[in-house]
Amino acid sequence: GDGKEKLKEPYITCLFGSSPAHFYDSIPQPNIEGGYIGRNLVIYEEKRSQDLDLLDSEEESIDDDRFTKYIVPKYVPHLQKIAKHKQRIVPNETARKHFNSWRKGWRENQSIYNDRTGFVNRVPDHVLKVAMCLCLSRYDNIGIITESDIREAIDRISSLIYATQKAA
Repeated sequence: GDGKEKLKEPYITCLFGSSPAHFYDSIPQPNIEGGYIGRNLVIYEEKRSQDLDLLDSEEESIDDDRFTKYIVPKYVPHLQKIAKHKQRIVPNETARKHFNSWRKGWRENQSIYNDRTGFVNRVPDHVLKVAMCLCLSRYDNIGIITESDIREAIDRISSLIYATQKAA
């Protein structure tokens, strides 16, 4: 092409880890309070959930053979199915009612949080994004968000409020 291209509605997903000291050094305060952190799902852990061995033994290592014979056949077909999915992802009626009811209550009570990041205001949007991911993760996925997807997404996102406030 001519060298320059304009992306329309880009959506970037990334996963990274950091210590609190590096986190605060790398993200300027205006980005924390200006909405950047509010657009992220920040997971804050103060303790290790489990100890993992650094290296697998030779017998347990994920070699090319295990990768091609086990991992690829198990996960790639589902990922290909998701990639081909062109229809809308929509909630069923019970999911829609549950989300709308929860969202109204959320909006009425969100002022109890001292949120300087903008995350609390975006919680309903994050809940929908996570519910969509949960829907897509089901092998029987037909593009319908269920009430259980909404409930799990609410639980998962609500637990991140503390981490986001810690980030501010």
